Amino acid sequence: MKELINTLKIKIEECEPETLKKIKIVSIIIFLMWLLIPPSSLRGLAYDSKRQFGYTVYIKENGEYEPYLVLAKNYNCSRKVLLFRKYALDEPMPYGTDYTGEHRTGYYKDCLIDIFLNNEFVETLDIKNQIVDSDIGIIESMPRADFEFEKISRKVFLLAYSEVVGYNKYFNGEGKMLKYFKHNVKRHIRTTKAGMSIIWKLRTWDLGQFYTTTKAIGYDGGIGASEVATSNYVMPAFCLNPDTKIELKWIDWGLPKFVLVEN
Repeated sequence: MKELINTLKIKIEECEPETLKKIKIVSIIIFLMWLLIPPSSLRGLAYDSKRQFGYTVYIKENGEYEPYLVLAKNYNCSRKVLLFRKYALDEPMPYGTDYTGEHRTGYYKDCLIDIFLNNEFVETLDIKNQIVDSDIGIIESMPRADFEFEKISRKVFLLAYSEVVGYNKYFNGEGKMLKYFKHNVKRHIRTTKAGMSIIWKLRTWDLGQFYTTTKAIGYDGGIGASEVATSNYVMPAFCLNPDTKIELKWIDWGLPKFVLVEN
């Protein structure tokens, strides 16, 4: 291949000026045409890919299309595409219960939100059978001073502090920062579909007093903590295979939007 490229360079350099001009024009036209070809798979729509067609795909929940942001084409080096719901779910919910009971701490595995996302919520998705399991990092159930982490496998999950906010020596075992949030911290601010700013939960245990708080993002995008028994909004995320087929389709009165190709 290298020899072929060098040969082509020599041939081009031997061309007349007028011919060189035509070659450059044709090359520019081919490049522009390539830019205008919409992606046919989720990988090409990811935020960390080309992005000239945006990074939003519409997925049916209970038969109605909802926008999802395609945030990464290789989530945590798993070769899976990460999707993140653009708007919060309609109803806020607690992470756990008050100071007594099974769900009284900020341990993510089998907390109330974790159970809800992987049982009730996933059943609302038309593509539930296409969602792939993801190994996500969480703070272990019996935290120590050195902050040990464990991996759990989930279909649907919350994002972690390190994925949204960035490096922190205490929480970095949960995942790497996503470029989407790194490029614009105002993207920490999330809303309902009606446009109301919200407080939304992360899957990161705050390990504050009594271990009963979790990390959360505030109305203004600020980083804080929330009691596990406090109801806050939920922003689901899940992964699909990068080769999942997509297409442009008219689903409303606006411009055509990317949807998954129906099998």
